[in-house]
Parts: sequence; C-alpha cells; structure tokens
Amino acid sequence: RYTPESTIMNNPIKITLNKEYYIEGFQQFSRYANNNLLYTILIGIIFIAFGLIYQSGWIIYPKAKIISFIAYFVGAYAIIKYFPNKYFWIKRQLNNKTANKEIELSFTKEGVVSKSPFSEANMSWKGIEKILETPKGVIIWPSKGIFIYIPKGKLTKDDIHFIFQHGDNYAINPIRFTHWTHTRT
Repeated sequence: RYTPESTIMNNPIKITLNKEYYIEGFQQFSRYANNNLLYTILIGIIFIAFGLIYQSGWIIYPKAKIISFIAYFVGAYAIIKYFPNKYFWIKRQLNNKTANKEIELSFTKEGVVSKSPFSEANMSWKGIEKILETPKGVIIWPSKGIFIYIPKGKLTKDDIHFIFQHGDNYAINPIRFTHWTHTRT
C-alpha cells in the first residue's frame, strides 16, 4: 500500500557512478528519451534503403550509382555517428571528479536533494522539466541537457509512485506513451 511517507523520503538512494551505471544510463536515455538520436538512426536506415532502391535498378536514372553511393554514405554516417557519441560521453563521465564516487538522492514533498562528495543540490519539483520511467529505471531532468538516472534496482514500487506523484506535471511513461498519474489504493 502506498503511503505519502514513502521509504524514499526516509532512506536516501545511494548510487555509485561507475562505468556500468553510465553505460546503462546512456542506453536508457538514448533509447527512451533522446528522440533526436532515434530519428537520426531512422533517417540513416531510410537513406540506406533509398540507396538500395537506386542500386537495384528499380529507378532508371543515368546517375543512379552516384545517388545510391551518396545515400549509402549519408545513411551510414547517421547510424555510425551514434557509437562515437556513446563512447566519448561515457569516457567524459569517467574522467569527471565524481567518477566511481557515491552520490545520494533524497526525495521529499518539496523536491529532490542530490549530494556528492563535492556538492549538494536542491531541486524543487516545479523546477524539474521531465520525469520518465523506462523498463530499467527512472530518468529525471533537472534541466535541459542534464539528467539523473536511477536504476529500478534502487527503487521500490512505492518509491516510483512517490516520484511520479510529486512530479506529476512532468511525468511521462514512454512505454504507454501516456501521461502517468498514481491513484491511491
């Protein structure tokens, strides 16, 4: 049964910012939250398919080979661009001072408190842009370009309900593509 005094308020979540955390966070963010990346990969696939159509001779055009080569190149570039982004983003995070350090996240009725060995931040629920639940965790955006990923193994169902209830104006569940709200039972 859900209660407002969720365990998440009394027990801060501790997350170690190691390589596994960053890999999973990047995968969840890029798969469920970064629409631009998904569109880039989709455009790459469309260009490669377009190149195949031109190459196969379905469209008779004197410069078909040149057009198909350009389409292959653009498509491959769009798809391959994803992998260096992932590699360099993870590498940059691991070179950060907080790498392999533990952070604490506390959730209150007022907002989210994040503590690291070097800083402390208080974020009001009203200041959070978006909250997203993925199959492996919850992503919280305090501002554009910055996200906090919390693996589901660190959260109970009550914790997730608490986060979504208090951040309800910004909560989105991409699995159902609907606005998510919690109903008390």
